[in-house]
Amino acid sequence: MKRKQDSEAFVRRHKPHRKLLFNALRFSALTASLAPAAETVRPNILFIAVDDLRPQLGCYGNAQMKTPNIDRLAGQGVLFRRAYCQFAVCGPSRASVLSGMYPEHSKVQDNVLNFRQTVPDTVSLPQYFRENGYQTVGMGKIFHHMANTDPASWSRWENIPGRGYFLPQNIEDQKKRQAGIAAREAAGEKFTEHQKYVYTVGPFSEAADADEAGYPDGELASKAIGVLRGFQGSEEPFFLAVGFLKPHLPLIVPKKYWDLYDPEQLPVPENMSFPQGAPAYAAHDSFEARTYSDLPKSGPIPDEVRRRITHGYYAACSFIDAQVGKVLNELTTLGMESNTVIVLWGDNGFHLGDNGIIGKDTDYEAAARCPLIVCAPSLTPERTDRLVELVDIFPTLCDLAGLAIPPQCDGKSLMPLLIKPDQPWKTAAFTMNRRNWQHPNAGYSMRTDRYRYVRWLNPTGDTIAEELYDYEKDAHETRNLISNPEYEPVVKDLRKQFDAESPLMIQRGGQPKKTAERPASAVTDTPVAAGTVTDHFDRKSTAFVGKEASEQLGEGWKTDAGSKWRITENRLNTQGSATPPFPVLYHAAMVTKNTDKAGFKLSGTVMLKTESASAFAGLCCNYQDSEKQYVFRFSGDGRVQFLRQNSKELVFNKANAFKQVAGTSYKLTIRSVAPYAFKLTIENAESGEVLFAQEVADAQHSYVDGCGGVYSTCGVAYFDDIVCEPLRTAAGN
Repeated sequence: MKRKQDSEAFVRRHKPHRKLLFNALRFSALTASLAPAAETVRPNILFIAVDDLRPQLGCYGNAQMKTPNIDRLAGQGVLFRRAYCQFAVCGPSRASVLSGMYPEHSKVQDNVLNFRQTVPDTVSLPQYFRENGYQTVGMGKIFHHMANTDPASWSRWENIPGRGYFLPQNIEDQKKRQAGIAAREAAGEKFTEHQKYVYTVGPFSEAADADEAGYPDGELASKAIGVLRGFQGSEEPFFLAVGFLKPHLPLIVPKKYWDLYDPEQLPVPENMSFPQGAPAYAAHDSFEARTYSDLPKSGPIPDEVRRRITHGYYAACSFIDAQVGKVLNELTTLGMESNTVIVLWGDNGFHLGDNGIIGKDTDYEAAARCPLIVCAPSLTPERTDRLVELVDIFPTLCDLAGLAIPPQCDGKSLMPLLIKPDQPWKTAAFTMNRRNWQHPNAGYSMRTDRYRYVRWLNPTGDTIAEELYDYEKDAHETRNLISNPEYEPVVKDLRKQFDAESPLMIQRGGQPKKTAERPASAVTDTPVAAGTVTDHFDRKSTAFVGKEASEQLGEGWKTDAGSKWRITENRLNTQGSATPPFPVLYHAAMVTKNTDKAGFKLSGTVMLKTESASAFAGLCCNYQDSEKQYVFRFSGDGRVQFLRQNSKELVFNKANAFKQVAGTSYKLTIRSVAPYAFKLTIENAESGEVLFAQEVADAQHSYVDGCGGVYSTCGVAYFDDIVCEPLRTAAGN
C-alpha cells in the first residue's frame, strides 16, 4: 500500500513535468494550441532484449561486425557507449532491469531464484505498464527462463517452440545421449533437469544450411510481427517485449551467417591472460562453455576452438541483427514507428578469450559492459560516453511514457541525457559478482571514467581483496594495480567514493506475501510413542555420497540425483546445488502426514556457513519425489520461506525475518496444525530463543503425506540432528 501511496504522490508532484518532457520529444513541432490534446497520447514501447550481446557491433565502432539493422536503429536514437549491467549473469541482470533494483535489493544473484521468491510484492516493469493501461505482451527470453514465469507482468504471453540442432549427426548424437540417460533412469537413477541437459548437450556450435525461420529466434521475429499487426487499430498503447536468445551459447546459427566472416580475419583479444595480482576467485575456468561436448572439461581451451567460438559469435550477432531488422521494418510498415519508443539492450557482455575466459560472470569490462540504444519519436540521434547502468532503463521508460517512477526504482532516468547527451552525469557505474557454488565471496565493482575499483567481501562483510585497473594506461586489464605505490592517492580517493556512492551495499528487504487463511487446528502437540525417528549423525566421517546414501549415511536415508552429502565430525555436511530441482536428503521412516487424523512434528538443527542471500538450508516434509514436497528454509541473509514443488512455488516469504549469523546453529521446526497447515519456528539452538514463528497454510492443498528430510542449496550447511515425531489428532485417534 505504501508503494501505491508514494507513487500517487509522485504523480501529483511530477506528472505535468514528465508530460512536458515527453512532449518536448514527441510533439516539438506542434503548436501550443494542440498541446492539451497531445498530452493524452501515450507512446508504445518496443522492448528488445538480446542475450549475451557484447557492445562490439558496427555502431560501436567494430567495422568487421555486420549488424546493419541495429546500426540503423542506433542512427535514429541515442547510443550509450558506456552502459554497464549490474550483474553479468542472465538471471540477476534481467531481474535488476525488470524490477528497477540493484541485485542486493532484488536479492536475485543467480539463475535459480526469481524476484517473486525474494521480493514478491515488487511491481515489474511490464506489470507497471500493464497497471497503467498498456497491453503488455512478452515472448522469448525476457525474465531468465523462456516460459511465462510472471503472469502478473503480461496481458498475454506468446510461447516460442524450442529447437536444438539441425544437422543429422548432431541430432542423432543427442538422441543417443538422451537414450542413455533414459536407460539409466529406468534402472533407478535420478537426474535433475540441469544434469539431463549437461549430460545430453552436443557441440557448442553448428552451421546448418537451414531456413532461419525454423530457428527459435526466427520464429520469435515472425511471432513479434504477428503481434504488431494485431495491435493495429487498438486504442490502448502496447508494451511488446521481445527477447532474442542468441548470441548465447550454443552458437547454432544458419550457415549463411557464418559465411559472412573469414575466421582468420576476426580480431583476437589483446589480453588472453588473467590479470596479474588479481584474486583467483575473480575469474573462472569458462565453466559454462565446458559443458558442451566438444570443449575440453579442463585445461587450456585450444586456439582453434576459441577462434571457432569467436566466428560463431559473430555469425550469431548478424543472425540476430537480421531478426531485429524484420521487427523494426514491420513497425515502420504499419506506421507505428512515429509513436513508439524502442529500447534495445544486452543483459551482459561476454568474454571471447578476454582475460583468458570464455563466458561472462565476472566484474571485468568484457562481461560488465553492454549495448544500450534508446530511440524515441522526434529524438535527435546522438552518442554519449556518460556512464549509465541497465537499472536506469525502468525509470527512463516511465519518463518517456509520462508515468511516475515507482519508489522501488534504484536507477536514474536517462531522459536528461536523451535531450543533452554531453551533460554531467553519474560518476560511477556499479556491477557485482557472486558465484556461491564456487566460493562464498562477493565482488563489488565501481567503474569510473578512468578506473575500475573492485572490493571483495567475505560472508561476514570483511574486505578480503581489492582490485584496481587504469583503463587509460592498461585498457585490457593485464595487472591489478591495487598494491602499486604510485596509485596510493587514487586508491584512497576511490575507496572514499565507493563508500559514499555504492548503492549495492544498501540492504533493502521486500514485503512479506500474504498467506492463505489457516484452518482450525486439528492436531495436538502430544507425540505418539511409537514412530519417532531421530538421527544425530554421530558416526564415522564419509566421502560425499549421492544416490546410494543409505550405504554410507545409514539405513533409511535416500536422496535425489545431484546431491552432495557426507558425514564430517558427527555432522551431516552438504554442498547445495545451484540449479533446480534442488536435491533433498530424506528418510523413508520419517512419516510426515497432515490429515484430519494424523499430524507430525519435524525438527532439525542446522548451521549455514555464509550470510549470502542465495544460500538456503532447511527441512523438507511431505516428500513424494524430487518435484513434490514442502520446503521450510532460511537464507544467509535471514529470509524465511515455505515453498512447494521443489522450491518453485511460494507459500510464504518474509525478508529479514531474523538476524542470521554465519556459523550459528538454529533449530527449525515444522509442526502440522491441520491438513495443509503448519506452524514454523526458528530458535537459536544454544539459547533456545525463538527468533521466528509463523503459521502458514497451503491454499492449493498440495501434499498430505510423504517423508521428512533435510534441504540445502547454493551454500555449505551442517546439520547436527533431525527428529520426526508423529502427533495425535485433537480427537485422540
